[in-house]
Amino acid sequence: MIDITKVHDCKVNKIDFGDAPDFSDAYISEAWITMETGGVRELTEDELAWLNEEREFVYDEVMKVIY
Repeated sequence: MIDITKVHDCKVNKIDFGDAPDFSDAYISEAWITMETGGVRELTEDELAWLNEEREFVYDEVMKVIY
């Protein structure tokens, strides 16, 4: 749906250290994407829903917040 390599400035919610190392409750509530034209826009709710299904990406974003 979207090129996740262009997604940045993610806001991650529900990082529960009791759920480590999986952090399965964590999700991205806000993120931005750089467009091919060079512009930047916020992801839509549908795009965020899709992105949150990409658990490896979400996990990587959790790690960025923690470390």
